[in-house]
Amino acid sequence: MSKRLKILLLEDSPDDAELIARELRRGNIDFVSKRVDSRKDFLKELKAFAPDIVSVDYRLPVFDGITALSMVKEISPSTPVIIVTGSINEEVAVECMKAGAADYVLKDRLTRLASAVRSALAKRSAERKINMAHKTTHSIIKNAPFGICVVNKEGNIDYVNPAMLEIAGDNYEKFKGMNVFHDLPGYKKAGLVEKIKAGLKGEYFKIGSVEYTSEFGKKTTVRNFTGIPLEEDGEKKLLMIVEDVTGRKLMEKALRDSEERFRMMFECAPDAYFLEDLKGKFIEGNKNAEKLTGYRKEELAGKSLLDLISPDQIPLAKEILAKNAKKKTTGPDEFVLHRKDESEVVVEISTYPVVIRGETLVLSVARDVTKREKMEKKTKKHSPNWRFFK
Repeated sequence: MSKRLKILLLEDSPDDAELIARELRRGNIDFVSKRVDSRKDFLKELKAFAPDIVSVDYRLPVFDGITALSMVKEISPSTPVIIVTGSINEEVAVECMKAGAADYVLKDRLTRLASAVRSALAKRSAERKINMAHKTTHSIIKNAPFGICVVNKEGNIDYVNPAMLEIAGDNYEKFKGMNVFHDLPGYKKAGLVEKIKAGLKGEYFKIGSVEYTSEFGKKTTVRNFTGIPLEEDGEKKLLMIVEDVTGRKLMEKALRDSEERFRMMFECAPDAYFLEDLKGKFIEGNKNAEKLTGYRKEELAGKSLLDLISPDQIPLAKEILAKNAKKKTTGPDEFVLHRKDESEVVVEISTYPVVIRGETLVLSVARDVTKREKMEKKTKKHSPNWRFFK
């Protein structure tokens, strides 16, 4: 064991206390002990000594083992108590165990004592872990951002967390104890009653996007319901998770509307619009993109900007994509695009990083400047040399 155990001995016989200590050492129990033989000293050392385990002689001149046991349970409920006595009948042994004793050992069979101590401490350790797990679970449920309630086999609500009360718009006293089969008509309307009955028989269920009007605040929300069967003290119950997704649904609608407006602008834009990933791979193009490249949308999808430009311009294109990855806009930059029919067009491309459904993409706007380029070259060719006039 990692530390020395503190053992409190309630024993009126110094000789018996020495026998107990000797047997514990023989059983390789590393411990320190204190012996007391009065009610007053026992109570004092329970608090001051704070033992890891208590050994109680059942028969004492001043008070009995059951009384001592109840004192331990009141002051330090998790501390194991082992009854060590000269003789004990079966009825008294059962009474001690029912009162919370970890074990009982007869003084003429002290060879069992070390193993009884180890067993009691192992049980206490397991109980502490279980209690900690329960506390952790309760904390998670209590602070969960979604509603949680527990329904018993009769359909009564045994527990609701704060988030569930917020969704339902009611207080704990009213909600707890309500019957989901009779007191919540909205559950029947939403098709939940049969699902809950099946859940109480062990069937998992999930129902999404249910428009539900609360019986309390008459507020209509969109909810997701999940039922998880569980068993508590041998009784089948159902843990139900209720998630208010009204805000999410409104956001999804707004996003759909926004995407629709974006698509209309995308399709009707006077220039060629391309939507690409950060590697330059085309995802979508508008009608003017088809006209500019000669490729249909289906043909463009999967191709890359790097496939349509001259090899000597690829470094510039990669430099632009690197800036886009850092959410920087670029352009206009001039490129020569190779069309499907192998003709060439001169374009100016400006790029704009955009986030769509959480993914960073690039909106490229390409304008055909071939005619302008030809006109500029022609003008330069025939223009006078103005240096002579300076």
